[in-house]
Amino acid sequence: MTTAPSESTSTMPPKLDVRETEMLGTRVRAACFDALACSDMNYSAAGITFERDGRFTKAKHSGFTVVSMMGRFSKGQLLQALRRNIADSARAVASDVFDQLKRDLKLPRGHVIGFDVAASLHQVEHRGSRRLTAHVFRPPGAVCRAFYGEINIDLYACQAQISLKEGELWGDGSSLLNGENLNLQADTYSELCVLIAEAFNRVTSPQLLTKL
Repeated sequence: MTTAPSESTSTMPPKLDVRETEMLGTRVRAACFDALACSDMNYSAAGITFERDGRFTKAKHSGFTVVSMMGRFSKGQLLQALRRNIADSARAVASDVFDQLKRDLKLPRGHVIGFDVAASLHQVEHRGSRRLTAHVFRPPGAVCRAFYGEINIDLYACQAQISLKEGELWGDGSSLLNGENLNLQADTYSELCVLIAEAFNRVTSPQLLTKL
């Protein structure tokens, strides 16, 4: 006697590729930022719901688990855990983004790009900041024409604002970009870095800079 094979009842979600995983991480991080609103209002008004999972309580926002807490906990403890999760996620973004920018940006002669990762992460975890910042500048003692650039990476959505001008930070030199600031958006941070490098490198070639 033969029997027909039974249909699979597996409910395992499909495995995400690297790009999909990064996009999901951005959405979860945004939900974590939104969940911080509970510091000024009750959980329900902040959009937070709770779900029991064994010994853990999952705090959820926008359909995503933003933090898991064991046992009894206060709102202060939940907020502290939320901020740590955001900082850990931001640290991973910073590592990938800054490495890619350092590799791909073509800087004006004699200039460097600087990232104060610790300061950015401190602002994220303790001040609720939603951005990472990189600076392009002429270091002290360098003998070359000065330019100053700033790259602000948004952690809530995959977007960036960049600026690049003649002169030093506090000067009023002319912008090299189309307008004082250029806003860029992408689906992933690696793709965003490509857009940043393309926009930046278009105006920093030695041939163009010597015409200014």
